[in-house]
Amino acid sequence: AWLQRHDLVQAEGFWRQALWGITAPTPLPIGRSEGARLEPRYAEHERRVSAVVTGRLQALAREQRLTLNTLVQGVWAVLLSRYSGEDEVLFGATVSGRPAELGGVETMVGLFINTLPVRVVLPPEASLLPWLEQLQRQQVEREQYAYTPLVEIQGWSEVPRGVPLFESLVVFENYPVGEALSEQGNEVELREVRAVERTNYPLTVIAVPGSELLLKVVYDSGRFEAATISRL
Repeated sequence: AWLQRHDLVQAEGFWRQALWGITAPTPLPIGRSEGARLEPRYAEHERRVSAVVTGRLQALAREQRLTLNTLVQGVWAVLLSRYSGEDEVLFGATVSGRPAELGGVETMVGLFINTLPVRVVLPPEASLLPWLEQLQRQQVEREQYAYTPLVEIQGWSEVPRGVPLFESLVVFENYPVGEALSEQGNEVELREVRAVERTNYPLTVIAVPGSELLLKVVYDSGRFEAATISRL
């Protein structure tokens, strides 16, 4: 009912303007040529950021009133720009699909996540902190239309049907499962949790906050070599 109250006409205007001029996905030239593959073969690579560096990043975010998610998206935008050679990049980002204005959403059971395109301009003369602040403002504006199905957004873009809007996805997993269970004060203990995640994108960057920031890359091993992902 909440979704049906939203007018997709207004969302269409926002997304058409947000994606105006984008006619192809941002290239990932670090991989092999796609070639003819029936099914992608996914592999994973993990790295942990040291507790010292993670603490400094968290302190920077607090001081500048930024989210750690904004820092992660900013880093990926810069890296994607360097690899592609373009000063404007487009990648995907997941959102929880749980808007604060929807009463009781925090107690609802279900997977409501959606994937949205993130367009980032990287002016060579821009200073870092004002640029990150702008990136966060865009994120807040985009969240007003986070209910829009990605298939509709794709149709409103200038990217041809059958061609993906983006080839890389950023996922920020801010869900403290262990803490949530320990706060219940019962005898249940949760151990050795492993989530198996698959997407249909060649490259997915997953950031999991904690005392050490965990960075995980899920990639199509038919397109990217393990050594390439390690360097990335």
